[in-house]
Amino acid sequence: MDERVRRSAVPFLLRGFLRLLALTLPLFVLFSALEATDRRVTWLDRRSVYGGELPPWAGTPRPGSSLEVDGQLRYVVDHASVGLWLITLLPALVLALAISGVALLCLRLMHETYAGRPFSEHGARRLRLVAGVVGVAGVAVPLFSSVSAHAVVARVVPSEAPGILDRWDFVSVTIPWLVVALLVLAVAEAFDVGVRLADDVAGLV
Repeated sequence: MDERVRRSAVPFLLRGFLRLLALTLPLFVLFSALEATDRRVTWLDRRSVYGGELPPWAGTPRPGSSLEVDGQLRYVVDHASVGLWLITLLPALVLALAISGVALLCLRLMHETYAGRPFSEHGARRLRLVAGVVGVAGVAVPLFSSVSAHAVVARVVPSEAPGILDRWDFVSVTIPWLVVALLVLAVAEAFDVGVRLADDVAGLV
């Protein structure tokens, strides 16, 4: 049974996908950032704009920035400062690093599982780390996104800038990821129980 599982296509494809996530996602974000030589940053207001004209509440953009209308209102800053540019990169970078970290931990778990050690202290510890990474990313990514939105709008139209945390939808964005983190943590505790039971059985043999 173990040999059939080990030689099947599913583990091979899953490992390849996890390796792809772990290796390429942060590099993709990094190279995308390096290619933006003019440091053009944008933020899209999700409120609908009809008629193709700027709504009265949009305000007047400051020099070096603009407002674009295409069904929704886009705030654009050309040649942004290094600080603003880095702030807008943070959400994607943190998300990429979190996904890569989870992928690497899952790869190690798969390696131990198919090596005949499905329950181990290392496995339980790695699952706890996965829960921690998911929980931290679930808070950090929307937090940085809200800060980024505030910074961009404040640069374009300071009078219309939302509060730093106004764009953080904690209930619909963060809570689901915290629930996922708690579920993974529950699986880690089940792994820990499995480790103790395996040790007890080994002591009886």
